[in-house]
Parts: sequence; structure tokens; C-alpha cells
Amino acid sequence: MKHLTKIYTCIAAGLLTLHTLSAQKRIVEHRVKDNETVYSIAQTYRTSIEKVFELNPWAKGSIKPGDKLIIYTGADYKKEAPNTTASPTTNTATTVKTQPQQDKKGNKHRIEAGETLYRIARNYGVSEEALISANPGISAYNFPVGLVLNIPKSQEVSKSNNTDTTNVRTEVVKNIDRVKVLLMLPFRKATRYLEFYQGFLMGMNDLKKDGISIHLTALEANEDGDVTNHIFNGAIQGHDLIIGGINDEQASIIAQANHTGLYIVPFSNATNIDNSRLIQLNQDPSEVISRVIPEFINKYRRKTVIFARRDEDADDAFSARLKYALRDAQINYQVINISSSSLSLMGRDVVVVPTTPDKDLALATMQSLGNNRSCSVFGYPQWQSYGDAFLRQAHQHGTTIYTTFFFDKNTSEAKQFLTKFNAWYNKRVTDSYPKYSVLGYDVARYFIRANAAYGNNFINNGSRLPSDGLQMDIEVLPSKTHQGYTNSRFYFVTFEQDGTTSKQSL
Repeated sequence: MKHLTKIYTCIAAGLLTLHTLSAQKRIVEHRVKDNETVYSIAQTYRTSIEKVFELNPWAKGSIKPGDKLIIYTGADYKKEAPNTTASPTTNTATTVKTQPQQDKKGNKHRIEAGETLYRIARNYGVSEEALISANPGISAYNFPVGLVLNIPKSQEVSKSNNTDTTNVRTEVVKNIDRVKVLLMLPFRKATRYLEFYQGFLMGMNDLKKDGISIHLTALEANEDGDVTNHIFNGAIQGHDLIIGGINDEQASIIAQANHTGLYIVPFSNATNIDNSRLIQLNQDPSEVISRVIPEFINKYRRKTVIFARRDEDADDAFSARLKYALRDAQINYQVINISSSSLSLMGRDVVVVPTTPDKDLALATMQSLGNNRSCSVFGYPQWQSYGDAFLRQAHQHGTTIYTTFFFDKNTSEAKQFLTKFNAWYNKRVTDSYPKYSVLGYDVARYFIRANAAYGNNFINNGSRLPSDGLQMDIEVLPSKTHQGYTNSRFYFVTFEQDGTTSKQSL
């Protein structure tokens, strides 16, 4: 039996054993060098051996060159982090959010792309119910861009024994003593899983500030057999939330185990697992397409759809199913071979959809459009990973893509996260799609908060929970492909011609 690695982290209201970081204390990632010991590393960072073992209990056995340790730096550790972009003062300042000013009669607010009911209510200091009451007909699902909202007068949240259940923070303090979380991942196997864990810790730190108490158990699981061993030894029992499984086999093992918690699968999108307690975040592509197509038809109903292809291109699942849906909705479409025909003369009543997500086909389609900036282009999630040069082309044509993940590094919230991550871990977030650190952050903030507010019944209270994340919006609904649940949210992301990017959460 392989060595069991456990990290126990308790976060209580007013107590954070992972230490609330000050301007003089940070978490860094240290790569072990030749001849280094745990003692010498602890001395280097002005911390104790016990603190090193707290986040790296596997190191009690042995460490070797190349191993990565997460280290708390001591208060007198003065070494500056390379590539740190903000001073402590700046970092502190960026975490402060100001609310819009209101007069006694209330304000007006025009809904912008990417905004949600929860976010606007939070920004103006009002409840979602008050906002809905002031604007009959709106809801979390009926929230059209451009609509002008009446903003009621803000009210302070009562901290007494108020029975109102609309405010998550109030419920958290009243109802749940501690959320017990199990994280089971191969932390030492790949950087992305370590970064997921690091982002998860940052999300936990934010929740601590809201008075949420958390007990985290992190288990190293490099192989499928490790998962089986953890389950056999009873490590999976007694947790409210179980998060882990990096492939279909591991997800199946965990889902079939005997436990009472909710199992959240952040990576695998297996469709053959039937478990009423399973929540799949990485949505099955078929389910995503089923949700995207009605929104596409609603958005482009008054336009002619042009499918662009070359001699060698076939239809992928999205374009094939979209053609069928357009025929069913009696909406005209055409198929144009751009190897022999140009799209440069297409007008404003046209939206162009390449038949596959292939990068070369996308570039050939944009080249065929030439200087034509009047028609729309619609594309695929993969396009956001094709690099800056490709995205500049996408901006020129006002391109919209559908995707379940999107991280806009230019927003203030994203900049705050990137700066904080750099300050905590002395490194930059890996440039990947998706960004695993941000995924961990979003998962921690949504599911721990949800469980703290409603217990495992939060699945039936999704509309009352904040769903907007930095990279992934979350709303859990019954899956169409398996017995459990799946995240139902996705984005339409538009790369505007003025160089900005807008995001519509659907």
C-alpha cells in the first residue's frame, strides 16, 4: 500500500491555520536543490520545520532534488519575489471594492454584457429579491443586456436572528459550523494540479473572511490505485464535498464508493457514471452544444448563416447539429467553399460559421472576408487558445465564440487575482487554457459557500447562489447524459473591433 499523504487544514471564523498573509508574509513554491534538507530550507525562509510539514507532509519521508515544496515565509524573510508586479500597499488597495453611489430615491443601471443579477445586486448593496421586486419580469435567467434597471435604496444586512434566507453570508454564519472538504489529486504529478490546489487555497482564504469555517483534507493520488487505497482506508468518509479524479477511471471509482458527501468532478467529463451525488464541472461537449444552439438561433435569427469550408473540411458536431436546428427553425443558411469563393462582399445580415474549429480554417475564413468588417463571425472554444496574433484577427471581425471557460486578464478582478497569486507563491499563473489556479479558486468559492449556506441541498437553491466566477460561471442542473448533475453555464465571448472583449453568461 502506498504511503498516504494527508494535509489537514482548518479554517475557522477568526482562525486560519494557513495563516492570513500580511505584507511581510507570503507563500512561495520552492524547488529542492542538491544537498538541501527540510531544515536548511526552513532556515532559508525564516520558518520552522513544522510549518514546512504542515503543507508538505509527504516530505517527512524524504525529499530529493526537483521536488516542489509550498513554504510559508517567516515575517523577517526579506527576499523579493521575482516578477512581482505590485507592492504590498498596492496589493492591499486592489482588494477594496467600492459600491456605486446612490441617492435616497435609488439609481438607474443599464445591464452590460457579462453582468449578472447577483453581481449588480451586490455592487449596489441590495438583495436580489429587492432588485427583482423593483423590476418585475427580470430573473437570473431573464436578464437582457441593455435593459435599464431601477435600483432600490440599499439596506444594511441585519446581523440579528433574522429569518431571511436571501443573504448567503448571514446564512453561513447561522447554519453551518464547518464545511468538511476532501481534495484528492496528484499534486506532485503535474503543475496544473498543484496550481489548482494553490488557487483553491486562495478561494478558501476569501471565504474565511466571510466567516465560513472549513476543514480541508488533501490526499495525494498519483495513480488509480492510490484512489482505491484511500477509499479502502476510510479516508473518503465524513466529508461534505469530495473533489478530485483526473480521468474517467478515477471518477468512476470515487463515484461508486460508499460516502454521504457530494462528489465534484472538476476534470473528467465521463458520461457513463450514474450517481445521484455526482456533479460534473467539465461539461460533456454534447450537452454544451445542446444549450448553445438555441442561444445562437435567438441571437442570429434575423441573419443569414454562412457555413465556411474548404475542400478538405467536413462538419464537426456543432456545425452539423446547428444545420439541423436551423432547418427545423426554418432559418436560411448557405455553405460556401472559400477555396473558390470570397466572403468579402457579404453584408451586415450575415453571420459566418467555419464548419470546424481548425485554426487554419478559421484564418482562411477571416482572410476570405478581407477588409469586410460588416458581417459577423461565430466560432469555437478552442479559438481562445490560438495565441495573440489569432485573437487580433478575431477582433478585426468582431468575432463571437461559445465556451464554458474564459478568463479575461484585463478585468480588475482578474488583475487582483494574478497579483495576489504572484505575491503568495512567488510565481506567475501558468498561461494555459483553462487556467487551473483560477479553476481551483472558482470551485472553492462556489461549492464551499453553497454548502455553508444550504448544506448538500444547495443543488435545489442554485438560483439563490452567486454563480459568477473569474473563469467559469457555475449553476448545477440535472445532467442529460447521466444520473447526476452538471454545470449548465457557458459564455458567448465577443472580441470587439475596438480591441475590448465582452462576455455574456448564459
